[in-house]
Amino acid sequence: MNENHRAIGNLLKRHAVVWVFVFLAFTPLAANEANRADRPNVIFVLTDDQGYGDLSCHGNPVLKTPSLDRLHNQSIRFTNFHVSPMCTPTRGELLSGQDALRCGAYCACSGRTFMREDLPTMADVFVSAGYRTGMFGKWHLGDNHPYRPQDRGFAQAVYHLGWGITSTPDYWNNDYFDDHFRHNGKVKEYPGYCTDVWFNEATSWIKRCAEKQEPFFAYIATNAPHGPFYVPEKYRKPYKDQPHSVASFFGMIANLDENMAKLDAMLTETGLAENTILVFMTDNGGTGGIKVFNAGMRGAKASYYEGGHRVPFFLRWPGGQLRSAGSIDTLTRGQDLLPTLIDLCDLQEPAGADFPGVSLAGLLHGRKQPELSTRMQVVQYGGLVNTNPQKWEAAVLWNQWRLVHGKELYNVKTDPGQRTDLAAAQPDIVKKMRTHYEQWWTQVKPTLTQFNALSIGSEQENPTCLTSLDWLAPTLVIAAQPFDVRLLGKTKVVEGSLPLGRPQPTLNSPWYVNVRQDGEYEISLRRWPVEADAAIAAPLPPYQGVDGSFPEGLALPAVRARLKIGDVDVSKPIGPKDRAATFRVELTAGKTHLQTWFQDAAGKELCGAFYVYVRRTSNTKEGVATNPFFALCHDTHDAKKRSLDEQAALLKELGYDGAGHLWLKNVAERLKTLDAARLKLFQIYMRLNLAKGVPYDPQLKEILPLLAGRGAMLAILIQGRSRTDQTADLKAVDVLREIADMADRHGVRVAIYHHAGDFTERPEDAVRIAKKVDRKNVGVMFNLCHWLKTGKQQKMKPLLKTAAPHLMAVSINGTDTAAEIQSGKGQWLQPLDSGSFDMIAFLRALKETGYKGPIGLQCYGIGGDARNHLTRSMAAWRGFLKELDEQ
Repeated sequence: MNENHRAIGNLLKRHAVVWVFVFLAFTPLAANEANRADRPNVIFVLTDDQGYGDLSCHGNPVLKTPSLDRLHNQSIRFTNFHVSPMCTPTRGELLSGQDALRCGAYCACSGRTFMREDLPTMADVFVSAGYRTGMFGKWHLGDNHPYRPQDRGFAQAVYHLGWGITSTPDYWNNDYFDDHFRHNGKVKEYPGYCTDVWFNEATSWIKRCAEKQEPFFAYIATNAPHGPFYVPEKYRKPYKDQPHSVASFFGMIANLDENMAKLDAMLTETGLAENTILVFMTDNGGTGGIKVFNAGMRGAKASYYEGGHRVPFFLRWPGGQLRSAGSIDTLTRGQDLLPTLIDLCDLQEPAGADFPGVSLAGLLHGRKQPELSTRMQVVQYGGLVNTNPQKWEAAVLWNQWRLVHGKELYNVKTDPGQRTDLAAAQPDIVKKMRTHYEQWWTQVKPTLTQFNALSIGSEQENPTCLTSLDWLAPTLVIAAQPFDVRLLGKTKVVEGSLPLGRPQPTLNSPWYVNVRQDGEYEISLRRWPVEADAAIAAPLPPYQGVDGSFPEGLALPAVRARLKIGDVDVSKPIGPKDRAATFRVELTAGKTHLQTWFQDAAGKELCGAFYVYVRRTSNTKEGVATNPFFALCHDTHDAKKRSLDEQAALLKELGYDGAGHLWLKNVAERLKTLDAARLKLFQIYMRLNLAKGVPYDPQLKEILPLLAGRGAMLAILIQGRSRTDQTADLKAVDVLREIADMADRHGVRVAIYHHAGDFTERPEDAVRIAKKVDRKNVGVMFNLCHWLKTGKQQKMKPLLKTAAPHLMAVSINGTDTAAEIQSGKGQWLQPLDSGSFDMIAFLRALKETGYKGPIGLQCYGIGGDARNHLTRSMAAWRGFLKELDEQ
């Protein structure tokens, strides 16, 4: 391998976009084109839950698979090829080249289906060599950033979500026919039966690559024949003498076989067959057909016996100068595939690659690889009961020997059904294999609590939908399919895909999330997904699909929702028609847990939210967060007096993020109108009068629950004492602590608002009191016009620097300078596009403090129609942002 290519390998990064950049930047184009032309195309077909015995070429007496039989006869077959006993662990091993427990994707759900971000994938390796990459069908390695196929090297991706069609994350009421799938993350409806869709999309994409003479890596991963066993009747009909589930399962494989024939015909017709490596294999042991035929093996999917992890593996490359078609019985593993393709396609290994598998290119070329006879392999994943792998819940493989659960020893050459335990008769063999496992376990154990987090608030995916499939739960089975959501775990679902039985589902656990950016987030808790369009508490009617049905959804007597994420713990009531319980909260970047609860009238937990939609609401421009901008008090001073609905519609139309509200009246009505317009209530003004026996409005106790989870704040004007009366500090502090503690129980913050003529007249006064109150939810609000009226402009930067640690909100407006105002010649309340004050200098100074909170437009005292000054002010605000970005 030349030094130029080696340099590229050392620069490889995890994301395909970066890899492509490195490749193009450092590889001579002429050499690159020549190398690409010589390299083979690769098509990797992986079916789901089809066992070793589910092929007529492997002796199945009922099932007919003529196309796969033909491929079998044309291929080099590894007949002693092993994967994980479960789907996600196998997929992670194949695509990363690492053992499941090393790569992080070692469970089918429960927050453990994600490959580590730092691991290059098979797609990344092909991209770095100039290949086009596409995947079609089942991904099951993460539905959210940064784990989606388009995040892991696939430029083209058409796929369903979750473990399969009808899993919790997938589009509601998908039933294998005319379903909604993702195309590079975007939902699109695809006509036809699901397996036909995957092959049709892959075939069309392959043809486009061929027309452009671009080498390609196509990963076709079908969800069939995984349950539920839905299939067009014509494929089931030939097996009508079998039980319905078996006939359906075999019918799904018959459809697969037909699609393999069409794919092969296309390769022949286009001339691609000669220089295309075609790999066919399955992802774990048998399921729906094992009672008919299991190739004499013990065990099935999920089992550590041979029937759980031995799978078919065919590889055909007519132009590759490989050995002749036939069988190789050398012990081989899924982790060998990536190193093998790297060798066959002359690709560059990722920098620092440490693959536990080896390239099988020598065997494929007819050479011996004696080193394979000495290696031992460990098969282990997160099991059916405990998702955290347990020591000795594994199989160790060494030539003909199988050590199961650390204590049972079998010779599969002489006892393929693993009926005779030889552990007592072969203690030396057991000792060697146990020693190997002990060493392996010591290496992987430290990584088992290093969970991979789902991103929220990233630029690549905002909003994000989290589903119960990814709860970080202690058991494998959580609310993983619509049956669980509809029946709330009350009925055990049997659909044939877990022959060892399906445990009862867990109905609540947290998500492990990575908050990508500081900021304000809108978090909506739902029982049903958005597309179901149903209230949290409501039942749903049964759904009849083309070849199956979903049961009636039970009513949920939920009257309250609770959200906990990091230090935020808030709750709010749920109405009978509420489709979501929406909270608006301020989050700090970093990894944390997010958990939800639905509760009944007695406060009893019913379940968690099965669907949570998270949206970072901060404005963004080219990936840089900007401060939310809202209308502070436009309603009271709108000369044409719009209704609350009309005010909300106007703000939405003009691009404001929300509104402020004066005093404690009509808060519920205001919230209703803002929610309808998808706007935020940023703050409510309230008075604290130190001269009164009851210093604040008692309504506050009724208002605070309405603000729960909204990220709103109270902007408090402190009155009733002069600024110079320092003896009033004690009373102010006591009352503010009382208010702050009440507010904190509902996730509400308290901002001390400085106002000319009040006790806290200057920003310094507000900061002084906030420090004395010493509550985490208490800070200050800086008001530009009142500072100008009472302060000195030249102190702006040091003042903002002093206030910054306590700053919760800022209000601005068009205004003249402090000198002009104090001389009586200036106006201190104008639309934002007016006045002589240098607003850019102020915003720049504010930005330098690192302030990321909301900025309100002070509308008080500005006459005329609100539309006029709100329109002008929004245009000015956008102009200021543009100018700041350009500086």
